[in-house]
Amino acid sequence: MLGDWWGSLRGLLGDPVYGKILVPLLVIITGWGVTVALRLLVGRWHKKTITRFGSIPPGLRPWETKLDVLLRVGTFVVYLLVIMVIIAAIPQLLVAGTTLLAAFGLLGIVTGLAAQATLSNLIAGVSISFSQPVRLNDNVVYEGDWE
Repeated sequence: MLGDWWGSLRGLLGDPVYGKILVPLLVIITGWGVTVALRLLVGRWHKKTITRFGSIPPGLRPWETKLDVLLRVGTFVVYLLVIMVIIAAIPQLLVAGTTLLAAFGLLGIVTGLAAQATLSNLIAGVSISFSQPVRLNDNVVYEGDWE
């Protein structure tokens, strides 16, 4: 029974008309499932922590921030991969996708050069949030001044 279902699905995927519809649809559903699974895992950790402690304790707040950043980056990567696979699966989009990729590459270089200071601050902020060399309410001594 499963073999019949799998064989008919493979036949549909190989069909020139249905394959161009089903492959992107399956990729979109898979990407959506992965992002939902990521959100459920992070939500489960959050709910379990609140159930155990009543609220997020100060010692676990950095982990919550890290998980949130990783969830957003992971979701972005999944969406990017879904778009890339869909563009690669449809030959008409592959030509347009290659042109768009080249244009966005040049746009990215120009934007990166224009916003170099902003991007360096963004990367430094993410780096500080992950390494956490300084935390809130820490005492800092800078050039003899104590705060």
